Amino acid sequence: MTTFAHTLNRAAEFAERSKRLDPWAHKLADVTHRLLPDEDAAAPLRVAGQPLHPALVLAPAGSWAAASVLDVIGGKQSRVAARRLVALGLVASVPAGRAGFRDWQQTEGTQRRLGLIHLGLNSAAVLLYTRSWLLRHRNRMFAAKLAALGGAAVIATSARLGGQLADALGMDGGKGVPTLQTDRLDAAISTSLWVEPTPEV
Repeated sequence: MTTFAHTLNRAAEFAERSKRLDPWAHKLADVTHRLLPDEDAAAPLRVAGQPLHPALVLAPAGSWAAASVLDVIGGKQSRVAARRLVALGLVASVPAGRAGFRDWQQTEGTQRRLGLIHLGLNSAAVLLYTRSWLLRHRNRMFAAKLAALGGAAVIATSARLGGQLADALGMDGGKGVPTLQTDRLDAAISTSLWVEPTPEV
């Protein structure tokens, strides 16, 4: 494990056990319950019994990844396409974030703390890509590309955390509310959050 990955692993473990995050999570939940429509406080969005959020995040993540590829190898002729892909990702992040937030509103304890970190990272990525889009309109391409690469790094970190969290959470048999399986969550955070599994020989 690299020093950077080890640091992130320890930070995730600390966040998962830190009850200092609970007041912030409760405040955010209270505010959104008052601001959002009643249906956004309902059960998590699902299709065929599966959470919708993981599928929806593919649209913004894919759009932003494609924009970064064009930034690196596309040349000047691809600038318009890259800018449009960044914009598409920002638009697609709205329904993805809304679905994920509905999932998060049904959590508590460890789930809510880790979900809050996941939410914060995603929000930071959206801000970075928004800045990238604005810089592209000003033709400040170097700064725009740096902002996009920063957003990609944040999204990758958030996606890894979100994937491990989702894998460690069991479902309640169709009602759509996540239930915590503590042993699996601790194992996921401690052993595989930032380390790829060793393939079997």
